[in-house]
Amino acid sequence: MIKVYKRLLAILIVIALSCSYVTINAVAENDGETEEKSVVSTENGSYGEGISPKVQKMMTVLKAFDIIPDYYDYNVPLTYEVSRSDFAASVARMMGKTAYNGSEVYFYDVPKNYWAFNEISNLTEMGILSGAGDKTFNPGEPITKAAAYKILLCAMGYREYAERAGGYPRGYTSVASSIKLAKGVSGGENVTMSDMLNILYNALTVNTMELGSMSGDSITFETSEDETLISQYRNIYYGKGDVNGANTVTTDGTVLSKDYTLIDDEKYKCEGFNMMEYIGEKVEFFYEDDDSSDEKKLLWVGRSESSQEIKIISADYDAYLDTDTFTYTYYDESGRRHRIEIDRSALLVYNGAIVDSGYDAILNNNRYELKLISNGSKHTMVVREYKNYVVGNINSIDHTIYDKNNPQDFVNLDEDDYETFSIKLMGRDEITFDDISNGAVLSVYLSKDKKHIEVYVSHNSVSGTIEGISTEDYKKITINGNEYRVDNNLSSDSYSIGDNVTAYTDVYGEIVYITAKAGVFQGSFLISASFDRRGEYMYIRQLGEDSKVTKLRCAENLIIDGKRYKTAQAAYTALLAGESKLTAQFALIKKNSDGDIKEIDTVTYDKSKETSNSLQIDVPFWYGSETTYTQRLIRANANAARIGEKIVFDADTKVFIVPFVTDYDKLNDDEFWSTVGSKLTNDTGTYAQSYKTAKKIGVTKYLLLKGYDPNKTNAELPILAQKITQGMDDDGNIVETLEGYQGMSPVSVRAHESVSDLFSKNGVLPGDVVTLTKDSYGNVKSCTVVYDYRTGDHKAITALNDISGMFVGFASDVVDNVVKIGFTSGAEYDFAINAMSKPVLVYDTSKTKDAVSVATTGDIVTYENSPANCSTVFIATNRMQPQVFIVYK
Repeated sequence: MIKVYKRLLAILIVIALSCSYVTINAVAENDGETEEKSVVSTENGSYGEGISPKVQKMMTVLKAFDIIPDYYDYNVPLTYEVSRSDFAASVARMMGKTAYNGSEVYFYDVPKNYWAFNEISNLTEMGILSGAGDKTFNPGEPITKAAAYKILLCAMGYREYAERAGGYPRGYTSVASSIKLAKGVSGGENVTMSDMLNILYNALTVNTMELGSMSGDSITFETSEDETLISQYRNIYYGKGDVNGANTVTTDGTVLSKDYTLIDDEKYKCEGFNMMEYIGEKVEFFYEDDDSSDEKKLLWVGRSESSQEIKIISADYDAYLDTDTFTYTYYDESGRRHRIEIDRSALLVYNGAIVDSGYDAILNNNRYELKLISNGSKHTMVVREYKNYVVGNINSIDHTIYDKNNPQDFVNLDEDDYETFSIKLMGRDEITFDDISNGAVLSVYLSKDKKHIEVYVSHNSVSGTIEGISTEDYKKITINGNEYRVDNNLSSDSYSIGDNVTAYTDVYGEIVYITAKAGVFQGSFLISASFDRRGEYMYIRQLGEDSKVTKLRCAENLIIDGKRYKTAQAAYTALLAGESKLTAQFALIKKNSDGDIKEIDTVTYDKSKETSNSLQIDVPFWYGSETTYTQRLIRANANAARIGEKIVFDADTKVFIVPFVTDYDKLNDDEFWSTVGSKLTNDTGTYAQSYKTAKKIGVTKYLLLKGYDPNKTNAELPILAQKITQGMDDDGNIVETLEGYQGMSPVSVRAHESVSDLFSKNGVLPGDVVTLTKDSYGNVKSCTVVYDYRTGDHKAITALNDISGMFVGFASDVVDNVVKIGFTSGAEYDFAINAMSKPVLVYDTSKTKDAVSVATTGDIVTYENSPANCSTVFIATNRMQPQVFIVYK
């Protein structure tokens, strides 16, 4: 590197200097400048209570360059007096002199096994240390400020200058003060820990000195313009400037790679630093200048102490920009209004990219955080605004996340589609797309040009009872005594006071999604209703989840479907719903501490009084004549966890079983019973209705069965064709080979020599679903194309109750791994089946090579997500149990 020097001092007269410095003493400096926290110092390391941002910054930088040890992290005693060996070792580490190859032992009290032997020996060999006389160093003694200054000034080339300024000690202390090596140092005699941090940090920025010329009694000294002690020995340099480029974005359109930043138009490699945090700001920084690669590498960065004003404004629909006057108005936390005249040439950076126009569309009536940087009359506005997504379906092949609140809303997380891309758990730790799971909340910062994206992932939730709801200023919910703000995208009809819920929150603690928890209400089949002799109380005969038929009293002020009734007669009239007696029905009930019914939730849904979490019918009974009922007698299969075409249950589903009759009043108690899904018998004919307590469900929580008789009690998977090749069989015959997937396993099947062209002869093409028949020896003798996606024929291929079933349709929705299929359109569904732990294949019809991939149900694009592009799904079943799903995209 070419060194540039400037004249610092003119001719110095030895005698005059000696006299003039007699009365100079070291003084503590206070420049009055406000210290700013750097990103590094606030993010890395832990510090004791009361340690200032300035000390934190110095510690961070000195530790980053291995000048002080890492154990200075915790509760550093700043008033502790530093020993001579501690200080000398720190200076040696700054110079990179930690390995000593010599054999000489310079001091009796610094033997070879002394912890700082290498450092002290190196500095002594270089003539920087001279000891305390008599070949001793006194390493454990506190070091004086004069001695500390002498070590550094000698190392930095100031020895001759300090000697001519008065020598030791006053000449060295006066020079240290004049060149600001003593900046921030206290007035005591010995060096404290705080003093050492200041002195060492100052040494990183103070220029070194070289002897210039001599003429008679005069000497010229020169200081280098750029060189410091650490740059001379370790190529580490200090700089200041304006950040005008980061993360491929530059203020002047200069092309910039991802891992580089521009500071005063100079390019620095900044891997590991988020320089967008500083775009438009003045910074100070250290960098390594590698001559071999002609590249400057950023090592530390912090906000500059120079004059710049930075305001952080949290806008909450209460800020706007007047484009006529270019005046920005906002309100602070106390409601006070503030106005700022913005420079019309101001730069606006939105979520990592520069925006050229439409400032008002971003700054008006939105919720965002604005960092306004003022450098004189020049303004830079950095806006950070996020949008929340609750992870519903995950399309792992296309790297797409669909939102639970709005299934047609999605975010693309394919890293290849962005210039800069990151996914961080709770905004801190980098994770990958594969680490995202259903139910997570994503706070997405996406630039307007969609080239830059940053995603914060939260798995946090809170469970409890909603105790209060407030809509003042913005929506808030109180759960377990704590108040939470609610995302505006969450519909108010999904929760109400008294609901027992699980609320999912983003990284900022805001509720984004709510699900009602089971357990507060109990399932009940209401058989009949009556009054006591006095007519004071209403009683309900009901079948409970415990499989017992009991007669329960209703409490006063009974609530039915969200409405409170003051008298038992009024509640009875409401429950009868215009009939002469209670219609036997399934409902949910809530009891008080006395065991009385205090609330009934029937399938009648009143949107004005109930939330979407109230009881509703999901899949209804098949109504019609007795003949139709017999024909539609649907079958339960416990292994498949399905009943009929649409109802999917699991082991915990509450099942209520009643006779298939019209009058329940005269039936004995033992004709009613309840159980759980795991106890249902395979292939049992029944008549079923399922219920839901949420807007969308996959697995049903409650089932009502009529005519259920528990006493009633494989074909080879089809192949997804990938390609057809020709080869030899074991006897040397040329035969066709079908390559594809059977379930999740790749297979290769050869035709028999007697039908060598079997596959092409039967019209098998890539993407077809094929079934095979074999002879007793296992030879493939025939094949059938059971589905060709090119035909667009969406219908059930075989009847539901056959042992082997094959179904094709449009993907309507996927909820909790339950796949719902519409035979003619995805707008409605005709068929539902549980895909849990079942193989899923995706066939990409746009590819001619490698079109098949193993996937999950999240890779199914549903009508709910994208009506125009919902996937076609082929399902093979065995006794109603799914065997394989093939998704066409």
